[in-house]
Amino acid sequence: MLVERIVEWTDTQQPWLSDAARRLFANGRIEPQEIDVILGFLKAAAGIDDLSDRVPEPLARAMIPAEMPESNPIALVALCNLRGINAIASDQSLPFAESGLTVVYGNNGAGKSGYSRVLRKACRARATGGAILGDVFAVGAGRPSSAEIVIRRGKGAETETLVWRQGEPPPAELASVAVFDSLCARAFTDTEGEVAYTPRGLDVLTGLAALCVELRERLDTEMNAIKASSTSFSDLLGDHVVGHLLAQFDKRFHLPQFRRDMNDLATVSEEEAQESDELAARMAEANPSARAAELRRFKGRVDGLASRWEKVEAALSDEKANAAIALGKASIAADAAAKLAADVFVAEGDLLPGTGSDPWRVLLDAARRFSGIAAYPGHDFPHVDSARCVLCQQELDASAADRMQRFEWFVQQEAQKVADAARENAGAAFATVGQVDPEGLINDRALADEIGQAKLGLAEVLANAGAALMTRKNQLVDSWAAKNFDAISPAPAPLAETLRGFSREIEETASVFDKLAGAVARKQSEQRLKDLQSRQRLAGRLQQVNATADDLTLKGKLAVAHRAADSGLVSRKMQILHAAAVSVEAQAAFARECEALGVGHVPIRNFTRMERGRARQQVKLDTAGAEKVGDVLSEGEQRALAIATFMAEVSLVPGHGAVIFDDPMSSLDHARRERVARRLAQEASVRQVIVFTHDLAFANHLADAAAREHIEAHAMSVRRAGRRTGLVFAELPFAGAKVSERLERIRAMATEADAAAESGEPERSESIVRTGYGRLRETWERGVEESVLNETVVRFRPGVSTQRLRAVVISDEHYMEIHEAMARCSQFAAHDASLDAPAESPTADELRADVERARVFFAGRKKLNDETDRRRREMMERSPGLKQA
Repeated sequence: MLVERIVEWTDTQQPWLSDAARRLFANGRIEPQEIDVILGFLKAAAGIDDLSDRVPEPLARAMIPAEMPESNPIALVALCNLRGINAIASDQSLPFAESGLTVVYGNNGAGKSGYSRVLRKACRARATGGAILGDVFAVGAGRPSSAEIVIRRGKGAETETLVWRQGEPPPAELASVAVFDSLCARAFTDTEGEVAYTPRGLDVLTGLAALCVELRERLDTEMNAIKASSTSFSDLLGDHVVGHLLAQFDKRFHLPQFRRDMNDLATVSEEEAQESDELAARMAEANPSARAAELRRFKGRVDGLASRWEKVEAALSDEKANAAIALGKASIAADAAAKLAADVFVAEGDLLPGTGSDPWRVLLDAARRFSGIAAYPGHDFPHVDSARCVLCQQELDASAADRMQRFEWFVQQEAQKVADAARENAGAAFATVGQVDPEGLINDRALADEIGQAKLGLAEVLANAGAALMTRKNQLVDSWAAKNFDAISPAPAPLAETLRGFSREIEETASVFDKLAGAVARKQSEQRLKDLQSRQRLAGRLQQVNATADDLTLKGKLAVAHRAADSGLVSRKMQILHAAAVSVEAQAAFARECEALGVGHVPIRNFTRMERGRARQQVKLDTAGAEKVGDVLSEGEQRALAIATFMAEVSLVPGHGAVIFDDPMSSLDHARRERVARRLAQEASVRQVIVFTHDLAFANHLADAAAREHIEAHAMSVRRAGRRTGLVFAELPFAGAKVSERLERIRAMATEADAAAESGEPERSESIVRTGYGRLRETWERGVEESVLNETVVRFRPGVSTQRLRAVVISDEHYMEIHEAMARCSQFAAHDASLDAPAESPTADELRADVERARVFFAGRKKLNDETDRRRREMMERSPGLKQA
């Protein structure tokens, strides 16, 4: 079998190709989103990571259609227990006639499509559509879709129940059932306007070839979008370590070690960056010896600053500050003791407030000096013998003399002397602090700027530290004046040693310049500088270089995938298989089906060629020029050709497996619908034929065609009731029924009306009767078309069958009978009775009687038509001139 040979071949191919074959076999096509998935598989095979973590699922042998013996074909018996299939009720069962023709009618939204979708997927139709959804408006709509399919393996065998579940391989037993869709054994139109017959199985290779072309185009697009080239960083080449490495880029960019070497070179430490800057500055010096001397002069100034800084730091150190603060606190304590003594002194006599205070001491000291120098030289103070007061100039009496002697005694006591000495010591200590000049450390702006240029950030550090020292000095001085030592900030970090270290660096640099005066050392430094600078440039461009390497690596892998997607491999396999697939028998079958479906006039010819990996098969339009099919054939003709290709293949497959058609009459005109109906009825004589349709007229065409071919036909309908869909009824809707069947249904309505009346529902009974009269009126209309006019003119059928007029005759009596029946039906079905004179409502018995009257009339018409047809045939036989061609 052709498909089995294809599966054997795909087993030897890469997984992505076998996965694509599986999709083509299961669905007849590959959706755009599936192409993305397969492209991911192809890339993964070439070494490009697929982030989705999906893995290919190869074509399995279980998917090969089974060849059933002609004597033991599988028949579909029923489709039931549908779960998660749209809104179809799960308690419904759709039965199929095991032989002959089964017609399933359903209008839009009734649920017919849900049944056909399950069969398309379960029987591996080439176009199964997307995933089947559950009832999205109901709770639990996300449950898995499944269904049971009842089959029978030959007459007399027991039935078997197969289970189909969405997402799982369909039952292998159903592989022999053929399903018609637009891609199954299809007639297709290519860009050149060719209609080709593609047998089942060979279209998988055709699809693979087309897929390869599509994959290559996408890969071409991706590769062309990669503009990466090593020329984008050619400026990094040169006689240095980076240039030597990048010179090997085009040959080694894909190697991990090459990437590591690049990353190592691009990693520049802070020390190396500083070395590069220093080397650049040194190499820019024209006279190294002069530069060394200049640096040493600069070093001397820095050393001087370090010495001054060290002295200021020592004067404002914690040791000095703490010593001064200790003296200040001791002075405060001594003053407190002296004040306490003064308070006691004041308390002993009637003295003025403030006696013993500092102002009072100043006054007394001035009086002592005046007495010893001017008033009473040579006498101890106070002089009280026959003397006057040196302050008020009045005679000193005994009490005044005593007070003056007490004042002098108080001043000369030990507490006061201690306080005076402590105050003098503290004042001296804080005076020493006040003499320190931190501001002078940073007044030399030229030196500060030179330091800032030589060592980044040091000048700012020095400025901040100098300001901190000045602040500390002012705080210490102000604390002595305020006699409060709490707001003293800590001493800043010492910088004298930092300056001395900087001085040593200057000396080292000067020594380097001394060496640079030699040629060999200069050349080595120049090469070192080039290496460091090239590495710094690489660090800034590493992302670009790595991105280029990544892009070129990806481009190389894409090229591998591009070579793997060569459609030539598929084309060569197609050349081997096409001769067996498209035989003389197949051509004859296709031509025969085209004739039966009314497209036999379309010129076809045998032609096979290969184009871009696709085998253009031999059965195609034989046009005189380069006309496209769309310019030559109508949509209906193209649809008829599609059905012809399907029927041709079905006729060639061994066995008589069932065939299923889902709305085959799409785009067909009325004449071709009748041809298709007749062809399907004929096929039903040799195999089970199931037709799903939403066209009630086509359902009637099928029933008529089956009757003419003496084929048993079973018609049913699928309907909706509220939210429940897929409800199965064992007959077509009333509008699709024949006259005799309609009359039986109306008779049943009369019985239903009787039951309603007996159960106490008179209004419902009357409504049923009136509805019945409405349907009886429609039946009379259909009877006129069917019996009176003998289907000379039929609705939805083009043209007039004039030969059927041979059986048509109508008398006045029949006309009046039709007229009266229509009037009676119209009165009861559509007319509202007057309130003033309400008419009697029709009864079920009256309806039953009118149904019987119609039955008798149409039975009589059938007999009359047969007699008239026979009589007129005899008349035409006797009169040759009346014979029609």
